[in-house]
Amino acid sequence: MTEREVIDQALAALGDANDIKDFALGEDGSVGLSMGEGLDLALEWDEKGRHLLIYLSVVPLPETAPELLQLYHRLLVLNCLGIGTHNAVLSVQPEMKLVLMHMNVFIEDVNAARIMRTVDHLLEARNAVLTALAEDESAEAEAEEGQSAPPMDPMNMRV
Repeated sequence: MTEREVIDQALAALGDANDIKDFALGEDGSVGLSMGEGLDLALEWDEKGRHLLIYLSVVPLPETAPELLQLYHRLLVLNCLGIGTHNAVLSVQPEMKLVLMHMNVFIEDVNAARIMRTVDHLLEARNAVLTALAEDESAEAEAEEGQSAPPMDPMNMRV
């Protein structure tokens, strides 16, 4: 069985298990699925790297430079060593104006169960990133209203 056939077989089984008809890579080696509420899933076969790239949309890129810079900074912090992303990777897709989150599954590990676990993991990681971004926005709003956290003394104890 070729590597492409292994992927096609895994995707067909995944599609059957989730009532998704004709879930298979297209001629370009990719397939996408809209999951609603601004959430899109894509799978892409990297033949040269011999891995299946699985990625989700996270958030749209802001239009203004200050907001974009602020988002980039926060994403880099979350992406650092995979701590804020549960080891998934955040990246920017400029043409689509989206932040994406992805993981790779090497061909030796491709099967329907592994793909589903990876998608589930990405969904959890995406939710963690969205929660962190929302908390940042909330903290900024409080700071703008003058309701910032109580001052800290030199011993790092709240006063």
